[in-house]
Amino acid sequence: MALKGVSFTAPTAHVVGVLGENGAGKSTLVKILAGAIRRDAGRIAVGDVPLQAGSPREALRAGVALVPQELAYLPSLSVAENILLGRLPRRNGVVSRRGMMRKARHFADRVGLRVSLDRPMSHLSLADAQLVEIAKGIARNARVLLLDEPTAALSQQDSDRLFATVAALAGENVTVLCISHRLDEVLEHTDSCVVLRDGRVALDSPTSEVTKRDLVGSMLGSRKTTTFQRARSVRTERAVIELQGTSHTDTNGLRDASFHVRGGEIVGLFSVRGGGQEAALETVTGLRPHQRGRLLVDGQDVGAIRNVREARKRGIVGVPPDRKRGGLILSGSVVHNAALPQLGKLARTGIMRPSRERAVLEGIVTDFALKFRSPVQPIGHLSGGNQQKVLVGSRIAVGHRLIVLHEPTRGVDVGARREIHQRLSVLASSGSAVLFASTDVEEAVELADRLYILRDGTVIGELAGDEKTPARALSLASGDPL
Repeated sequence: MALKGVSFTAPTAHVVGVLGENGAGKSTLVKILAGAIRRDAGRIAVGDVPLQAGSPREALRAGVALVPQELAYLPSLSVAENILLGRLPRRNGVVSRRGMMRKARHFADRVGLRVSLDRPMSHLSLADAQLVEIAKGIARNARVLLLDEPTAALSQQDSDRLFATVAALAGENVTVLCISHRLDEVLEHTDSCVVLRDGRVALDSPTSEVTKRDLVGSMLGSRKTTTFQRARSVRTERAVIELQGTSHTDTNGLRDASFHVRGGEIVGLFSVRGGGQEAALETVTGLRPHQRGRLLVDGQDVGAIRNVREARKRGIVGVPPDRKRGGLILSGSVVHNAALPQLGKLARTGIMRPSRERAVLEGIVTDFALKFRSPVQPIGHLSGGNQQKVLVGSRIAVGHRLIVLHEPTRGVDVGARREIHQRLSVLASSGSAVLFASTDVEEAVELADRLYILRDGTVIGELAGDEKTPARALSLASGDPL
């Protein structure tokens, strides 16, 4: 998302919450501030010193440090080495261990980090790893700290601990910009808030002067959600898949979650990041077996689905959230990627017949208006929307009874999004069951017949009919109802 004339001021020693839907421009803003991408126009200043368009090194030199959502530490190195990365104290050209430990402890204490400095980063909890990254920024004399979704995968206790650190840093004249989807934590822990919508500032206000309703309204604007008017087969009475009080014993899993999907309907899961929708889909598709509760397929308790192969045997196929990492071979041809989920089925005696691959691709072309230059061109050369069509279409072509999609239209334009939604509608009309999860509230409301809202791993509400609105979904997912 390109930014369009974004202007706001973050006062010294303030905590500023930055909110907006997916695609609103938050990531672009952070990347510009951190020097990862160049701005085309405008002025940025840290204090009275202009920040030149440059690189992350230039941003760090100006006192701007980023703690990304996907932490960038070196797992094999110790906590102390990561805190002082690139700034290790030396004597006669040799790293001074005593000096390193003394300096690292100073910065660890400033952020409330209570772990052994000798401990490898790979052994730390996510909450402690985030504190290490914050300590690293402070060690580089950061005057402005950028936190991208810092609590997305943290428990409430760890989130409270993180914001205690943030408040302490603000007391030391550090300005903190915190990107978050969680409205309640923004209202509780920030001094001011900025809402981005479609690349522009939709709200810039002291936090004490806004309500949750104000934030939701600014995020959504005047846009209305359109719904499909589609013919449907009669939905089956018995659920194709059902979770009853399902839980994981590890962190960031489900907590006594229950929901079901019948044939002939599209069911959505919506939560803010870290709310449990990913764990729910992984449970159904065999990527994360549950430890407690029941999982029923066609009314039969199947225990836990242990792997993807078992899920497919039970008629469940999943579409991964990241096509570049877990869904497509970008260097492979369009036709090969189209047939990828069915290679074992389509090949005879270990040999793939090109005609079989082409038949699968032709079906996707028909269903999705797929555009490409040649069936043998690398799929990485296609637009993101066409790549996503191949990803979704190739899984639908497998022909299972339940298709499970995580972020079904991530990174695609409006046209491709509409075509994917329409194809899923047709699939449901034929009697198949569709389960999806999206962090895009408008997509969740538009596509789902019934929408389950999750928070902290628990299903806390179900929306359908006139109650299924973006404002209602956001308010339930982020905290207390409006």
